[in-house]
Amino acid sequence: MTDTANITRREFLVRSAATAAGTFFSIGLPGLASIDSAQAAMGPAGFTPSIWFTITPDGKTTMHILKAEMGQHIGTGLAQIIAEELEVKWDDVQLDTPLESVENFAIYGLAYTVNSGSVTTEFDRLSRAGAAGRIALIEAGAKVLGANQADCHAENGRVIDKKSGRSVGYGEIVQKVKIDRKFAYPEDFKKVPLKSAADYKIIGRSIPAMDIPAKTNGQAKYGMDVFLPNMAYGALVIPRSRYGSKVQAIDETEAKKIPGFIRAVKVDDSMGKCTGWVVAVAQTFPAAMKAAKALKLTVDPGPYGKLSLSDIMEEFSAMSEKTEESAAWVREGDVDQGLKQAEKVLEMEYSTDMVCHATMEPINATVYQAADGAWHVYTGTQSTTSRA
Repeated sequence: MTDTANITRREFLVRSAATAAGTFFSIGLPGLASIDSAQAAMGPAGFTPSIWFTITPDGKTTMHILKAEMGQHIGTGLAQIIAEELEVKWDDVQLDTPLESVENFAIYGLAYTVNSGSVTTEFDRLSRAGAAGRIALIEAGAKVLGANQADCHAENGRVIDKKSGRSVGYGEIVQKVKIDRKFAYPEDFKKVPLKSAADYKIIGRSIPAMDIPAKTNGQAKYGMDVFLPNMAYGALVIPRSRYGSKVQAIDETEAKKIPGFIRAVKVDDSMGKCTGWVVAVAQTFPAAMKAAKALKLTVDPGPYGKLSLSDIMEEFSAMSEKTEESAAWVREGDVDQGLKQAEKVLEMEYSTDMVCHATMEPINATVYQAADGAWHVYTGTQSTTSRA
C-alpha cells in the first residue's frame, strides 16, 4: 500500500444487502427489553417464543447472533444449535448481528464473548428456544392442514401430517396463521423437551462456516471500515516495557519528511495502561505507519525495562505453587488422596511461551466528538458494554 492508496475494500468490491419483513419469534429474558419492544425493532408483530431467530414468509430463518465473531465462526455454531431443535432446512438459514445498532442493543442487553464459553453457556437456552419455536409451528401447522396436532411433526422447515402425508412449510404457516402461543421464562422454557443427541442431524456435522463468503468478498464489516469526514489517522509507537515507562523527548525530524505527516502526540494516560505511548498522526494510514517508524523517542523504560521472558516464567512457576490463591475450573474427586493411593505416579511439567491474543485485523478505533460534545467510539469489541 502507498500513501496515495485511498480506495477502500468497500469501494472496490460491490456490496449488496437484503432484508425481508417477517414474523419475529421472541422470549423476554431477565434484563432484556419487552417482547413488544423486540417486535417493534426487529419486525412486524407475531408469535414470539425466542429473540434469537426470525422466520420470514419466504421460509428463510435468520439467526440473530449476539456473540462477537473473532475468527471462531461462532455464528455458525450457535445457528446449528437453534436449527437442530427448530427443525429448519440448513440451506434456508442465514445470520445477522443485531447488536450493530443501538436500538437492538437496548433489546438484547449485555452480550459478551470470553473464555471460549459461547457454546457452553448458550447451548441449553438456544436449544430450548429452537424447540419452543418448533412446538409452536407444529401447533399452527396442524391448524393450516386441518390435522390432529398429535399426528404432526416438523422436519426440514415443514410441518407434516403423518396420517395424510400432507405438509406445509414454515413460511406458509407464518403467512396464514397468527401464532399466539407464549412460553413463560423460565418456568415453561425449562420444561420444553429437547432431542436426544443420538437424533441430531445438524449438530455434529462439519458445516462450512457461514461467515467465510462475507470475509472474502468485502461484505464483512470490520472496525477499520469506519470512515468519517476529514479523518486523520494515527499509528502507535509503544515502548518495549509497555507499563511504567515515560516519554522524555520526541524527535520528529525524519517524520516531517513524510508527505501527509501532521504531528506526534504523547499519550498522557492517567489510568496507567498506556504509559510511554506516542501516536504518529497523518492524513493517511500508510503515512501514519511510516511516520511512527521514523519518530525517534527518548524513553525512560521504568521498573520493567529489563524484565525478560524468563523472569515472567519464573514468576508464573512460583504462582502455580500457591494453590490456595488460585481457583479450580474443574474439581472432581480427591486428587491428593488419589495420588497417595496410586501405585505409580508420573510427573511432567509442560510450559509454553507467552502467546498474544492477536487478531488478524490490526487493533483499531475511530473516535470523534459530536456537536453536542459527546464522544463516539467505533471499535471491535468482545463486549457490548464497550459501546460508547
